[in-house]
Amino acid sequence: MRIKVKYLSRANDITKKHYEEVDLPDNSTLKDLANILIERYGKDFKDYLYDDSERLVPLIFINKKSVNDLNYPIKEGSEIVFMAAIGGGKIKEGFKLFPP
Repeated sequence: MRIKVKYLSRANDITKKHYEEVDLPDNSTLKDLANILIERYGKDFKDYLYDDSERLVPLIFINKKSVNDLNYPIKEGSEIVFMAAIGGGKIKEGFKLFPP
């Protein structure tokens, strides 16, 4: 199955991409995607994804829903967004995390 992955902030710095399409086997989970991206982008991406206790660090959205469960199933055509977990600040007027 094919999905779209969007990289914001630190994930964009590591991958050098804003987005890409990724092919996954049917019945894949967020953990399967994480393993593919770690294999593709290496230790920097792994360190970005997990803390010392192997818990997910960044905010991850799957089809506009915040997800932190590695067993969360991914469906054909899903859009996954990786972004830094930050607080404070102001969102620029007109910014759309999920453009149409």
